[in-house]
Amino acid sequence: MKIITNNQYRPLLNFYELSLEQQSSVDWVDLEDREYSHFFVYKGYPYHTSMFLRTETPGWDGILSDSYSTGVLARLSKDGESILVGRFQ
Repeated sequence: MKIITNNQYRPLLNFYELSLEQQSSVDWVDLEDREYSHFFVYKGYPYHTSMFLRTETPGWDGILSDSYSTGVLARLSKDGESILVGRFQ
């Protein structure tokens, strides 16, 4: 598996820290959960941390598949304030 990342951690955001356009793409989040939900933006698209499944891929915490052989990997920082993201092929 080839993993592509720039090794830059991205901040975790709540719903209200997203742009209005990004908010409209994740409007499925319940009103009472919006302030406490964790999002990050990768390649211009907002991802909710609950979209990821735990993975056994060494060095990574979560995985979100786009297809059988491509998708996004995520690793939470030690302080829990940011996330490292990469694509796999």
